[in-house]
Amino acid sequence: MVMRGGRPLKIAFVTTGEARRIARGPEKAFYMARCLRDEFGAIEYVGPLRQPYGLPLKAKEWLHPRLSGCRYLRDRDPLTLKSYARQVSRALSRLDVDLVFSLGTLPIAYLECPQPIVFWIDASFHSIIDFYPHYSRLCQDTLRAGHLADRMALERCHLAFFSSDWARKTALQHYPVDPSKVHVMPYGPCLDCDRDWEETRRIVQVRPRDRCKLLFVGRDWARNGGD
Repeated sequence: MVMRGGRPLKIAFVTTGEARRIARGPEKAFYMARCLRDEFGAIEYVGPLRQPYGLPLKAKEWLHPRLSGCRYLRDRDPLTLKSYARQVSRALSRLDVDLVFSLGTLPIAYLECPQPIVFWIDASFHSIIDFYPHYSRLCQDTLRAGHLADRMALERCHLAFFSSDWARKTALQHYPVDPSKVHVMPYGPCLDCDRDWEETRRIVQVRPRDRCKLLFVGRDWARNGGD
């Protein structure tokens, strides 16, 4: 367990969605929080965060493709991101924490706080443009805001973790950031398992060698390349 001043390191775990219960949010957030708690001893949940200006931004999101043929993302709008930062800042003012750990860049892009900031993500904004349908044909406002958010998050953070070497290299290629604070840390399986190492090793040893059975795990078959 990591100690600070004779006590466990206290972490503010920041997410836009719910991380306390697996049924209410992404499995990734739930298991990350649990692993951090097991490793460091104490975490404080900051989230879910409220999306502000609901009706105006929803209207903008609906109108853009109909008027311009381009997609606008309200979760990248500076109004949304500045509101996220204010919500996180208010929460931090009530908490005694040593570190801010964010699942992604959006909650901390505009965050000003005395604690070191760390985030963990699977891809930078640049790398997902026109890669997924949701991030295709983006309007210029969203492109500018999305790039700015990632650039600011990389500037503000003490450490940035990407889940693959490809994601890290893409971020370094397209955003001005000190490479020494950008690292690769793969995601875990987000599964509960009560097998120990020896039992797992025995299972692997008795597997047949003449075929390979694959288990595909993902929410979105098409988006994750199942085809």
